[in-house]
Amino acid sequence: MAKRGRVLREPYAGPGLVMVEGRQYPLVQDLWRSEVRARPGLAVNVDFDPNGNLRSITAIPESMDGKQENVPPGGLGIGTLAQEDANFGIALLVQFSAAMLLLVSWCSLTAVSIHLPFSDSVELTFWQVLGYLNAGGLRQISEMAATPDAGAMGFAAILVLAGPLIHFFSADRRAALGGVLPLGFILYIAYLVNSSLRGIASEQATRVPRESFSDVSIGFGTYVFVSLAIYMAVLSAKQFMAAREARGNGIGRSQEVSA
Repeated sequence: MAKRGRVLREPYAGPGLVMVEGRQYPLVQDLWRSEVRARPGLAVNVDFDPNGNLRSITAIPESMDGKQENVPPGGLGIGTLAQEDANFGIALLVQFSAAMLLLVSWCSLTAVSIHLPFSDSVELTFWQVLGYLNAGGLRQISEMAATPDAGAMGFAAILVLAGPLIHFFSADRRAALGGVLPLGFILYIAYLVNSSLRGIASEQATRVPRESFSDVSIGFGTYVFVSLAIYMAVLSAKQFMAAREARGNGIGRSQEVSA
């Protein structure tokens, strides 16, 4: 079943979008069936299968589309296209800013304060914690003069920070769940830290019964980056649910028309 639509965003520099009867659908190059290049505002015929899934997208010749008028059927005009691009840019900026703030808080704010036996407390940022975990555990604190390199842990952290941005470059609605990755990573690191401290406390129980290595205080930075991660996870969940609802409504409409 074919319906008339309009290209919102071309699929070459990122995920494309096409509008059909007020609904947005992903525009991927594999579905494009015309020799002309897809561009914003281009009128197209969109073919759906019986289940409401996109099957092919074909450009409508300009002679049949009234010279590509600015206001197509259904009310999608140039102003709407500009608004869609503006919303896309704002959403991308918000997610990127949140990811950068998370990185700054990981590197500069105190995550934990650990009390060493017969010594003062050592304050560590989240990034420094990653370095000690990468080097074999927090017991390395008393053995190393400088914080070890984060290595694989740091690389994993950078990949996790890109999670909230995945859905801007993927047509798969499940990519919106990438925003949950930072919170999941933080919880995983917290589990590793707790396991490391419990192991050290068990080893030192007989030698230092009253002054344990495992005395830990949560730093201000932990509250900051956990709050940011929760915000990103909630925003990600909302985006995923919105995409799922839009997809469901789109399929329902297609099946109604088919009947």
